[in-house]
Amino acid sequence: MNWVNILWPMIAATCLTLAGMHVLVWINSRQSWANLAFSYFRTGRFWLAHAAWMARLASLIINFTIHPNLI
Repeated sequence: MNWVNILWPMIAATCLTLAGMHVLVWINSRQSWANLAFSYFRTGRFWLAHAAWMARLASLIINFTIHPNLI
């Protein structure tokens, strides 16, 4: 097996485990909106979220327009 086939499911399982823990904390304390949004100490920014999806979209467009792609 390729190491990528092992590593990606492990990363996904870790992310889902942490997300589940945050949701459980939020269910017990509904005033704790930071646990629901996964942003602590008011560090979550909308511009950062938009920058992430715009960078992904730009790389996707570049990936399909040039030959050899980015990967």
